[in-house]
Amino acid sequence: MCPLHDVRRTVSEFLDAHALWPTQDGPIHWFVAYSGGVDSTVLLHVLRDLVAARGGQLTAVHVEHGLRARSTADAAFVQQVCREADIPLVVRSVRVTDIPRSESGGVEADARRLRYDALADVATSQAEGAQPVVFLGHHADDQVETVLLRFLRGTSLTGLAGIRPVREWRRTLWARPLLSLEKRALVSAAEAAGWAYVEDESNEMQVFARNFLRHRVIPELRRLQPELARVVGRAAALAQAEDRWLDEQAERLYRACAVQRGRGTWEIQCHLLAAAPLPLQRRAIKLLLNCLPSTGWTFDHVESILHLCTYGGPSAELHLPHGTRARRVYETLVLTVDSGRGESARAEVRPAPPRSWDPAVERAVDWESPVGGAWRFTSRVCCGAASAADAGRPFDRPFPATLHTAVFPFPVQFVIRPAQPGERVELLGLNGSKKVQDIFVDHKVPRGVRPGYPCLFVGDDLVWVPGLARSRRHCLVGDEAEWLEIAAVETPPYDTFHTGIDVR
Repeated sequence: MCPLHDVRRTVSEFLDAHALWPTQDGPIHWFVAYSGGVDSTVLLHVLRDLVAARGGQLTAVHVEHGLRARSTADAAFVQQVCREADIPLVVRSVRVTDIPRSESGGVEADARRLRYDALADVATSQAEGAQPVVFLGHHADDQVETVLLRFLRGTSLTGLAGIRPVREWRRTLWARPLLSLEKRALVSAAEAAGWAYVEDESNEMQVFARNFLRHRVIPELRRLQPELARVVGRAAALAQAEDRWLDEQAERLYRACAVQRGRGTWEIQCHLLAAAPLPLQRRAIKLLLNCLPSTGWTFDHVESILHLCTYGGPSAELHLPHGTRARRVYETLVLTVDSGRGESARAEVRPAPPRSWDPAVERAVDWESPVGGAWRFTSRVCCGAASAADAGRPFDRPFPATLHTAVFPFPVQFVIRPAQPGERVELLGLNGSKKVQDIFVDHKVPRGVRPGYPCLFVGDDLVWVPGLARSRRHCLVGDEAEWLEIAAVETPPYDTFHTGIDVR
C-alpha cells in the first residue's frame, strides 16, 4: 500500500476519533506547527489536502529560535513552501536568552517553553471565535524517546504515559495525529509525494540526552524488540488510560478534602486525605499545587507536603519555593502564597487595641482580629424576680449559658482584648488557674488565630474566653435584681476547632 495513503488514512481516522473536523455548528481553525522537517512537512501537506476537501481554515506557524546557523535559511524555506502551497504562514522569533537565568531549565527546555508559548499566542489571537487546534508532528519514535527519557529521570505513571494524542492548554487543543506512525513511514510518504524538507543538523549532536538515546540506545533496543515503537506506544496508551482514571479519583478526593478559603489560601483536611490510598494522596496534592500561580513543582515538594499532612506535628510548618508556605493547623493543612511582602508582611501585624465596653450604654460592639476573623458581642439586661414584679414584667429565670453566651451581674463594664503571654484565668468549677495559652492548646485553636482571639476582662480579671472558658470571678451569686446576658458571635479564619465547655 502507498505510504502516503497510509498517512492520510491515519490522520483522517484521528480527526474522526477526536471530532476535530471543521463544521458549521462548531467552527475550528487549524494551525500546524511547521519547522520544515519531514514530520511537520508531511503533516502540513496532508492537512492542506483535508482542508481543501472538507472546508475550514489552516494556518502554518513557524517558530525561529536563532539557536542554529541555518535557522534563517530554514525560515526562508518554510516561507517558500507555504507560498507555493497557498497556505497562510505566521513566523515568530524567540530567544532563549530572554528567559532569566533563575527560571532557566536548560537550552532544550527553554526553547520548548518559548515555542509552545508562541504557538499558543498565535492560535488564540487568530482563531477569531473558532476553536483553535494546533497540530504537532510528533511521531512514534518521539514517543519512544520521551518514555525512555522520563523513565531514566524517575518519573511517575503520568510521565511514563508519554505524549498524549490530544490535550488542552491555554484554551487551545493540541493534537498529534502522527503518534502511531514511525519516522521511516513519514520519510517514505514525503519521498513518494515529492515533498521537500530540511534536516536539523542539531539532531546529530549526541551531547543532548534525546539524541544519545536516538542514535546509541534505541538501535540496540530494536535488536531485542524490532517492534519497539509499537510496543512502547501500546504501553503508553495503557498508562494514559489508567492515568486518566486515577486523575478522576484524585479529583474526587480533592473536592472532598480541599477548599480554597480565599485569595492565596487553600486548606486540606488531613484526616480525609490520609484515609485515601497513597497514590491518590499524591495526586490530590499535585492538584492543589496546580491551583497555585507558580510552576516547577517536583516530586520532592509533593512528598514534603504529604509528610506534613500525615506525620507533621499540630503546628508544623514547611517553606516552599515561590513564597509558598504550608503549615499544619491540627487536622488541617493550610497552604498560603505570600502576596509579595513575605515575612515582613506578617511581622507588621500588631495586636488590636483594647476595646472598652459598657453594655448599659452600647448593646452591641464589633471587634475585629488583626489576624483575620470578626466578632460581635451583644448584651441583654435580664430581670430578677423582685425587679420583674415591680416593673410588671415576666421573670427571666437564670439559665445555663451556651458555648458563646455568658451571664454576669449588672451593671459591669468590660475591656475586650487578646490575652497577653502568661495571662491566666481562674476556671469556673475548678481550683487554681490555667494559662490562656494552655486553653488554646487543649481546644486546638490554630496558632495563627491565638494572637487575635478576644477575651473579656473586668478590671484586671480575665472573666471569659468566648467559647472556651468562663472564670469563677464575677458570677451570679443568687438574688441579683438584674444581670447581663452576653452573646459572642465569631467568624474565625479557620473553622477547625470545636469546644465542649459548658460556659455558665
